[in-house]
Amino acid sequence: MKFTSVFIFFAVVQFLCFIEPWANAGSPSVAADTVAPEMPEETIIKSVEVHQPSEPRVEILTPHENESFTWGSQVRYAIAVADAVDGASKYGEITATECLLEIEYLPATIATDVKAIVAKAASRPEPPGLSRMKMSTCFGCHADKITLAGPSFAEIAQRYGNQTGSSRLLGKRIIEGSSGVWGASEMPSHPDITTEAAEQIATYILEQGAKKNSWIYPGFEGTFRIIDKPATDAKGVYRLTASYTSKAQRRGQHSVVFKVE
Repeated sequence: MKFTSVFIFFAVVQFLCFIEPWANAGSPSVAADTVAPEMPEETIIKSVEVHQPSEPRVEILTPHENESFTWGSQVRYAIAVADAVDGASKYGEITATECLLEIEYLPATIATDVKAIVAKAASRPEPPGLSRMKMSTCFGCHADKITLAGPSFAEIAQRYGNQTGSSRLLGKRIIEGSSGVWGASEMPSHPDITTEAAEQIATYILEQGAKKNSWIYPGFEGTFRIIDKPATDAKGVYRLTASYTSKAQRRGQHSVVFKVE
């Protein structure tokens, strides 16, 4: 009896040893300390998603699209600006001079396709001279068509617009300052502005000042006056474009058009 039990035990052991290699043939063994191959570096880089900052949100609160005004009337404007990084104008986190309102009058004979006009204006890049001005203190003493502490752009363009090398001359005065050129008012020096930037500012002042039916106003709110009725125009439109360039150099803008008759 004992002999039979021992014989059966050894027979079972031999059988198990025989079938084990076949049972594991389809399942290759992995050592416990085996390290999985690392993902190639280029694959990791490709999987990283880069989020670009969005454009600032600019909105002209008033006047409204397609609103009607009469010749010679006053128009109040208000603008709101918000940026994910810079903050919002309503909380005083964005400087008023960094927001700009561009106004353009178009006779009815020209403004046949208002949408095309607005789209064309929106596609134009901001002049480098204007961008430089918004980062400086220029608008504290100068305005487009109105005389403040210093001469207006229109006055500067009228005096220097036809002179050769006027951008270079005015750029030099922006950097070094001047006195006695416009009466008793003095132009403070701006040594932190480069020669290139100063000449870009001067060029923009001369070009903008020479425009008759175009105005710019820095700030979030204010008023402007519609021109008196021209002898040749029965109707017309005004295009208003408010813009703001964020610290990340992303530009947001909003345009509205209203009628004049």
